Amino acid sequence: MVGFRSPRKRRYVVSRDTRGGTYLEYLIIVGVVALLAIGGWRRLGGSIGALARREGRAVATLEWKGSGESGEATDPGQRPPGGGPELGHGSPGSGPQPGEGPSGSGPQQGEGQSATGSQPEQGPAGTGPQPGEGPPGSGFTPETPSRIVASPSSNEESERSGGKGAAASAASTAAKFTADVLKVMCPKDRAFLQDLKKRGVTITVFDRIYFDDPYFDGTKWTTKHFEAGGMTDGTDINMIRGGTAADNAATVYHEGVHTGQPSSMAWRDKEYDAYEREDQWRISHGLPPHDPSFRKADKSGKQVTDDAAVRKYVDKNYPGVTAKAPSGGAPEQIVGVSASGNTIVKRSDGSKYERPPLKGDSYPAAAPTTVPPGGIAIDMSHLQCP
Repeated sequence: MVGFRSPRKRRYVVSRDTRGGTYLEYLIIVGVVALLAIGGWRRLGGSIGALARREGRAVATLEWKGSGESGEATDPGQRPPGGGPELGHGSPGSGPQPGEGPSGSGPQQGEGQSATGSQPEQGPAGTGPQPGEGPPGSGFTPETPSRIVASPSSNEESERSGGKGAAASAASTAAKFTADVLKVMCPKDRAFLQDLKKRGVTITVFDRIYFDDPYFDGTKWTTKHFEAGGMTDGTDINMIRGGTAADNAATVYHEGVHTGQPSSMAWRDKEYDAYEREDQWRISHGLPPHDPSFRKADKSGKQVTDDAAVRKYVDKNYPGVTAKAPSGGAPEQIVGVSASGNTIVKRSDGSKYERPPLKGDSYPAAAPTTVPPGGIAIDMSHLQCP
């Protein structure tokens, strides 16, 4: 049987190259290398994806906190481009021109959602109802949220204008706001603060609150900017963190007054009452007036509130709050614009009529833009005098 080999035995004979390696060993080595390459590629891809996501978040942050040059977003406390007065300098319309929102203040008309809140979509001027006002001719809801004009000091170096506390957490921001307000209001306003808590009043603070109120410039309907210090809807107060503790406390008092006013009061009367009572509160706390015109000296030389000046201020600065009646009767209020572009006016008895628009006609926007959108809630159980 010379030269015979069993077939079974041949199955276990594997060829080997000149270096001594087998084909099976080569296959194993190639497989290991392939697995290592695939794992390394996946890890590299994950690292690149994470880096891209981090860069994306950084870009989003820069869009909200940009320098404000060339129309880019600005920090809330910075002066908007265009040369208008600085933030918080009082009368609505003092910032951007009609139709503009200050940079960084949220999306412009029709742009939808951004990091700074949403602006109701609005068609071109003269196309009918303005933001949120409903069908043409519907005017606005009877319960117009009350407002307060931002005080001049709201542009000072502070948390809301990008000062040292700008990056503070919501909890520390709320704690600082509460402590500052209590320093001014306690112990004199103990009962006032207790009443706010008892009635379920809420306070939420923001960096900015502003309205773009519909406005007729003499040729077309556009918008006029109103930089607010705060607003109240029912028992819910939204307000900015002002430049000083005194301004914050004064706004709490002003808006707190609004929460207790009857719904039957006309909007102008609510503002007359709140500003007059706020100024009397400021006098009792040794604080300057909200506006220099609000004070006068009585016969004894004592500083008192000038009610006539307060009413003039409200009539001038609040959109459509006081309109002259054609017959010279009780003041009326502008409440909207019809589909044809006519001004809708509400009489003192609640009835409405239309007339051709006049230069300066204006009425309140349905909703403000707030920065940041959600704000920071204040714990009313903490906002109490010790």
